[in-house]
Amino acid sequence: MAHGAQPRHPLSLRGLSLDDYTGCIAGAEDDTERQRMIIRDLPRKLHAMTREQRYRTLHARPAPSSTRWDALIGGMVEHVAWLNGWENPRWNEAPEWFLAPPWFVTDSPSIRADAAMYGPGAFIRHGAIPDPLELDERGGERFAWMARS
Repeated sequence: MAHGAQPRHPLSLRGLSLDDYTGCIAGAEDDTERQRMIIRDLPRKLHAMTREQRYRTLHARPAPSSTRWDALIGGMVEHVAWLNGWENPRWNEAPEWFLAPPWFVTDSPSIRADAAMYGPGAFIRHGAIPDPLELDERGGERFAWMARS
């Protein structure tokens, strides 16, 4: 990278599809970046879309990355859909979006205990369980914004 040039975020794309997320898993700098992309960026972008854009995005089956991060994407999609009364897409029921045994996204034993006890059902079902304190009533973004109808 040239001196002074800023790194390009892997998801600073003109459009958004879930394929963009699964495709960027390998290109992310580290697990913290992968987690941030899925838990913070994905729900924020879904909520910013019009109803038609959101429907097309959620129901276009993405190609899985064949990593454990697919289960976190599946859990996040189901969780945000449930929170907002949106239909969970059919592709999200395929086995590649689930993980067994479950994976706790954090390494902290105390956070793992909270995640096991208080983690939202979608994440527990998909087998990728983040720290529940990373989530809020909108799915993962701490700032005020609401879904468009």
